[in-house]
Amino acid sequence: MDSMEDTFRAACAKQEIPGAVLLASNRDGSFKYAKSFGSRSMKEPLSSEPLPFDSVIWIASCTQLLTSISLIQCVERGLLDLDADVTALLPKLKGIEILTGFDKSSAEPLIKKRTMTMTARLGGRASRGEQPGTGNTIVEKYRCPLLAEPDTSKSYFPGTDWAGKLVERVIGNMSLGSQREDMRKRMPDMSLRDPSRSRRAIYTSLVSTLDSMEDDSGGGSAFTSPTDYMKILQNVLANDGTLLQSKNVDALFTPQLIVKSQKAMIKVTEDEYSNIALGDLPQGTQLD
Repeated sequence: MDSMEDTFRAACAKQEIPGAVLLASNRDGSFKYAKSFGSRSMKEPLSSEPLPFDSVIWIASCTQLLTSISLIQCVERGLLDLDADVTALLPKLKGIEILTGFDKSSAEPLIKKRTMTMTARLGGRASRGEQPGTGNTIVEKYRCPLLAEPDTSKSYFPGTDWAGKLVERVIGNMSLGSQREDMRKRMPDMSLRDPSRSRRAIYTSLVSTLDSMEDDSGGGSAFTSPTDYMKILQNVLANDGTLLQSKNVDALFTPQLIVKSQKAMIKVTEDEYSNIALGDLPQGTQLD
């Protein structure tokens, strides 16, 4: 049977993936594993230089852990209150609309207004040209009505995107500014799946799928190196008070969803693509 490393080497040789950096450690750091595979680019994969450990990569949804840590750090410093109305800092959320159904006689949407908490599910109105999750800013992406009362359903991204805006409101914009170009020099090229050969990765000039965004996304716009991200994971695992107070690390991993939201989350995994994004979980896995 092939070893894990043989499997990754073979996948790179067949151009099924451009490359990978694998890192592992334990709570006290006494065990460490590090291995990189593949090349920096699929433009000329055979001649491209090897993928280095300190490559800066787009970490997509892994951003959400960093946003959550940043938010709780603001709470520890007295800058935010998790139980407070968020509209004082995010006035665009005041009186947000909730789609409750459609008028049977006119097919017009029935809307009510409600102040939003951090669990939300978006809808859209074609008559107004609304498409959920599109736009160049967080406000534009989530200007559509909700499909359910907050805390009664679950949607991927909106909560942590708004959480990121909360952090920005109290500590300032976190954009890289002049450091962005230096960061890009350390980035390998992005790749996409070849639509004609689904298992083959091909070069793309995109930096991320959020290239057009003007705002930073707390749900998915962070860039970092695998080695730096591992330091965060190691610290969370050690829970030694460096990043967060120990009680808040525990709270970070304490189930928060009520029963209705749990059921909605399980429903999300019935869609194959969404389930893969959440870790390709066995159907029926209890989520919270």
